[in-house]
Amino acid sequence: MERGISNRPRAGDAAVLGALLAAALILFLLALRGTDGGTVCIRTPDGTERVPLDRDGTYTVVSLGHTLTVAVEDGAVRVAASDCENQICVKSGAIRRAGQSIVCAPAQLVITVEREEETDADWILP
Repeated sequence: MERGISNRPRAGDAAVLGALLAAALILFLLALRGTDGGTVCIRTPDGTERVPLDRDGTYTVVSLGHTLTVAVEDGAVRVAASDCENQICVKSGAIRRAGQSIVCAPAQLVITVEREEETDADWILP
């Protein structure tokens, strides 16, 4: 008697499905978590300024003849206004997670959200 391929779920299938759902839930929750007190790093050709992400305020940045208004509100940062032609930095919207960036190419400005414990070192040896 030949055994055919069965499409019925087995006990092991339920365990694999449960593990996949648990992993998906963990990744989803990590993606939704807050900023944990990060820092906004504003880099221009003239230098770098850092502002705490939890301190609301509006900052005017002048770089290479362009004037940008950077707004920090409710744990997020965005370019509220810019006099550059393409307005991509304004259309980028707000960022709040470490590693996210907003770039204004005409002004050579980069805004990045960093974790507080980040350093400029590539490696830290014990």
